[in-house]
Amino acid sequence: MTDATTNVSSSEVTLHKQSLSADSPFKLLSIVTGDSCQVGFNQPAASAKDAQQALREDAARFGATDVFAMQCFNIPTDASSRCYTSVSCFGQAAAPKQ
Repeated sequence: MTDATTNVSSSEVTLHKQSLSADSPFKLLSIVTGDSCQVGFNQPAASAKDAQQALREDAARFGATDVFAMQCFNIPTDASSRCYTSVSCFGQAAAPKQ
């Protein structure tokens, strides 16, 4: 999906586990998140893959080409949760310095 305001496609966003360094050729744009939620009992379980795709889409909104320090977590659920299973990812959205 391409964001209409930034012209960056979520498929163009690269995820990195390493942190953004001070001498990096990238500039930090925003902290971004992506979530996956299994709303119904008969639906597929929440997955890191889906949460990472949502993370890419959030980063594309900011015109980011990369997400650094990406981490994903399985979120514990209980009877009051709206999700049967849940995965949340976050990271630092960045773009090349110009």
